[in-house]
Amino acid sequence: MNRALSGMPPKDEYIDANGVDTARKSSFETDKSYISIEGAGEGGAAGPARGGRAGGGDAAAPANLVELATLDEGTMVSALEQRYASNEIYTYVGDILLAINPYTPLPALYNKKQASTYQVVKPTTGPPHIFAIAQKAYKNLMNLKTNQCCLISGESGAGKTETAKYFLAQLLQFELGTAAAAIEAKILGTQPILEAFGNAKTALNNNSSRFGKYIEIIYANGVLVGASMEKYLLEKSRVARQQAKENNFHVLHYFVTGCKKEYRDRIECLHPADRYLYFNGAPRAHPADDKREYDELVKVFVDVGFTPPEIEDIHTVLAAVLAIGNLRFKQGGEAGDDDDSSEVVDASAAEEVAAILGLPSPEQIVTALTCKANVVNGERFVRTLTVEQADDARDTLAKTLYENLFSWLVTRLNAILAAKPSSGSAAEVASVGVLDIFGFENFAHNSFEQLCINTAN
Repeated sequence: MNRALSGMPPKDEYIDANGVDTARKSSFETDKSYISIEGAGEGGAAGPARGGRAGGGDAAAPANLVELATLDEGTMVSALEQRYASNEIYTYVGDILLAINPYTPLPALYNKKQASTYQVVKPTTGPPHIFAIAQKAYKNLMNLKTNQCCLISGESGAGKTETAKYFLAQLLQFELGTAAAAIEAKILGTQPILEAFGNAKTALNNNSSRFGKYIEIIYANGVLVGASMEKYLLEKSRVARQQAKENNFHVLHYFVTGCKKEYRDRIECLHPADRYLYFNGAPRAHPADDKREYDELVKVFVDVGFTPPEIEDIHTVLAAVLAIGNLRFKQGGEAGDDDDSSEVVDASAAEEVAAILGLPSPEQIVTALTCKANVVNGERFVRTLTVEQADDARDTLAKTLYENLFSWLVTRLNAILAAKPSSGSAAEVASVGVLDIFGFENFAHNSFEQLCINTAN
């Protein structure tokens, strides 16, 4: 099983949505080595490299740190610093691959020439590289006939999401033929959808994955036939609240800024971003980019295979989530002094929610959020909720709607990517999986989801 561990950049550095930061600083201190690791263990995808370079530098440090005379934190960090200074961002430690985020584009490291170095017909003794992980995984799959897996883990901003993309791209290009190319295009096309709905700007990273995803590339008799994916622990609390330097999920910003007139006319209740209470974090840094990202996202939906009614339903749910956030409550009673009950401050906000969800009356949504029904011994009892309880009910509804939409998207993508049953004799099915785990972060206030994320890392 391949393993990967990652470290975080200094707090004043982070990758933007395109994976590029304007600064590149050395981050090597013996008490905080900001390191990203992707690699292989037994039966896995990476083999140790004896010598060799990735990035073209002439570093004195070995390509595999187990060759160091002394293997401790100080010597390891010093060796990594030497390699990093020469643009050698990849280093093995035994069968594990470390990748140090350069925070600057290194196009020569991922071009066709580099990809050709790690083709299936080439030996697996090349310089350390994420392409080598994909190469070894594919070779093991074909030669050993056993499933392979690569785990990419670490702190936010370490480059896990970009690494997963490079791994998948290299793995998929080993397959030839028109059918394989069509499947490859669909698999790679799912990634912008998952990023839009599952990623967000955090204090450390402009494109932080706020969920874990496991993607499995499926082969039958050695031929690429499809893929499947699973998602884990979406940080749905972000829908309702973001911290000072953070944003909501990307897609909500794309939607409000870029939504086309045809959808706006159907929804009727779409407002500018400053009208939505669920945008309570940092101002959007580049709102003009959101329109472009929205246009590209809609195109991806069409290219991957979503139908026009499905795309319209996605717009409707996003509009409903934001509209629900605008429901505010006050104390009930004729004098407005009943601590044990609540009512909506602005009836028009409830009317918007009802219109978007297609409810016959806004009273339905108001009652659902301000009252709770219990059945005891066959009798139904209704009790009113306090303002605080109504606020919680509102946020729970919005978060549940968003999470259900995300789950439906994954299910729909799996249906699109599903391996087609083979004809004739029973096929030998095997797979290469990649787990891109959510990033470790430490905030001033850590949510329950973040606690689970950090524990998983």
